[in-house]
Amino acid sequence: MGRKALLAAGAAALLAVLTFGLGMTGLLGPDEPRYASIAREMAESGDWLTPRLWTEGEDQARRAPWFEKPPLLYWLGAAGFRAGLGPELAPRLPVALVSWGFVLFFWWAVRRLEGTAVATAAALMLGTSAGWAAYSVIAVTDLPLAAAFNAALLLGLLRLKGGGRGFAVGAGVAFGLALLAKGLVAGVLALPLVTSQIGRAHV
Repeated sequence: MGRKALLAAGAAALLAVLTFGLGMTGLLGPDEPRYASIAREMAESGDWLTPRLWTEGEDQARRAPWFEKPPLLYWLGAAGFRAGLGPELAPRLPVALVSWGFVLFFWWAVRRLEGTAVATAAALMLGTSAGWAAYSVIAVTDLPLAAAFNAALLLGLLRLKGGGRGFAVGAGVAFGLALLAKGLVAGVLALPLVTSQIGRAHV
């Protein structure tokens, strides 16, 4: 079997692992049901700008604005509900696909930086790590944040290594998605990079 066939088989196997059994268990903990409910409300109402959650009013349950988190995860889940997926699969499958897509992108980016052997080993370690796998199959904000923020870092590094302006634009888009995933958390994570560049500019 050739190298391309092996890589394709690995990508297919990872996709199968990440998507297996996504709808076999109910939504877990306090966060996943809450985020899924907001996503379903977006899909049903057509209002993709204001997250709304069922809350208890004076007389009956009502849909109240809920601005605890930015909307990226809600948009992903709403797309799943619009596609006709079930109550567990709709919020979870988009997150699993983001995870899978990032591992493929990670391999591609590292391959450009360090070569095929290093990229393959790194992607295997990432895709099979317990933390990454666990957060890839639940509908919470951590995986979209991790994927978007690290994509921004990799694209920025590729730009610094001599890549075209498209890498800088891509890094900006990815960082924007990270902000949409978990708000100012992405900005805090980026502070060391920003301060290091300011320090270098003054040297």
